[in-house]
Amino acid sequence: MRFLGSDGRLLHLAYCTNVHPGEDLDSILAGLRDVSAALRAELRPTGELGIGLYLPSAAAREVEASAARFDDLRRELDRGGLYVATMNAFPFGAFHAARVKEEVFRPSWAEPARLEHTLRCARLLERLAPLDVQPCLSTHTGGWRPWGQEEGFGAAVRRGLESARRSLEGFSREILLALEPEPDSMLESTTELADFLVEERERRGGSLEAQRLAVCLDTCHAAVLFESADLVERALRGRARVAKLQLSSALELSEPGAAAAARRELASWREPRWFHQVRGQARDGAILGASDLPALLDAEPSAEWLACRAWRVHFHVPIFAETIGALATTRTTLVELFERAVRQDWTRVFEVETYTFDRLPADLRGGSGSGALTRCLERELRSAQAILERLGFRPGERSR
Repeated sequence: MRFLGSDGRLLHLAYCTNVHPGEDLDSILAGLRDVSAALRAELRPTGELGIGLYLPSAAAREVEASAARFDDLRRELDRGGLYVATMNAFPFGAFHAARVKEEVFRPSWAEPARLEHTLRCARLLERLAPLDVQPCLSTHTGGWRPWGQEEGFGAAVRRGLESARRSLEGFSREILLALEPEPDSMLESTTELADFLVEERERRGGSLEAQRLAVCLDTCHAAVLFESADLVERALRGRARVAKLQLSSALELSEPGAAAAARRELASWREPRWFHQVRGQARDGAILGASDLPALLDAEPSAEWLACRAWRVHFHVPIFAETIGALATTRTTLVELFERAVRQDWTRVFEVETYTFDRLPADLRGGSGSGALTRCLERELRSAQAILERLGFRPGERSR
């Protein structure tokens, strides 16, 4: 969706279609038809809805290899009143398999298949993104952090990202590759990623404005790492471009040592598909880490963990929720980062990314089937729209 500010800025609000299951193009088209188009009819009956398009590797190959299949995708977008505001090239495929966990980082940036998939998506994005949006596609920062201990892995990741940067500079449109920090990934924090981008730019020369490697700032990931808006701003200012902001909240449990019932409720959120990394903030500000929710809660947590001020869990939950049962969410951090990004013009692309819909409690989903997903996404996007409107932005349409 497009939003126009009194200062003339045009912002784009989208949702990421990685919430739709399906690996082949026909499944992707069905999701656009059954969910995205229905959502657009509710939110923008006479306008267009922005999406963050997710194409698994097999579907991306199919679309690029066949003009007829590309036309099928374009036709479904047009028929549904949809436009591609950004793309998500992070998951390679099988994102809704029974078990994903560290597999979401495969291929790593040390492997040619990651570069090939990313550039294929970039070529499609170049053709699909309207001219009034800064095209960007998101990816991970290299791989799962433990892989970095393998000899030569870090250097191979750098070579892969450098190849992507050079290739993107040859495109006719400026397309940004948005690297997404995540707990326990190669570059897990905003500061680590910004340091990396500064080092790479200084090594080869060139201006910040010409940089093709940028940041995908995920508000859930930042919150899990206890990154405040002030900390994120210091890390980014004059050091890295922000290609897009992904809007999502994490789970939070305050004073876990005094909340046994809430700890039991949190344990019920364990599920086998995705990683749910946990961070705890100690009284002195130190951060404790657990690689996954079961790693923390399958046994009694240590005294050190129980003494924390708060735990935060990488479990994307809808952005309209401030509390879920006995648990809180990090919506406050989301709003702070969202407002800071808008006011300071960090980026003009905002993407709701609550891909965990079918793993949420039934009462939070609001039912079953595609109708429930559409209703949940509508609540999320209306919540984000309310923030934009509070900041002086109003719904707009594509310039003709």
